[in-house]
Amino acid sequence: MDKHSVKISASIGISIYPYDSKDIDRLIKYADRAMYQGKHAGKGRYCFQGKTFKVSKTLKVYN
Repeated sequence: MDKHSVKISASIGISIYPYDSKDIDRLIKYADRAMYQGKHAGKGRYCFQGKTFKVSKTLKVYN
């Protein structure tokens, strides 16, 4: 990596315990769906999904 620049991005799916569910499998399912929704919206996004939001909320990360 000497003298080379590397640009990274991430798509992050978020579900919130206990608001979205108390069941770990359901929380992971919500977070997984949210992550793929974020990826679909474009690079560098984080997305919430679960009972807290009737629809997914996708936000752009700026650096």
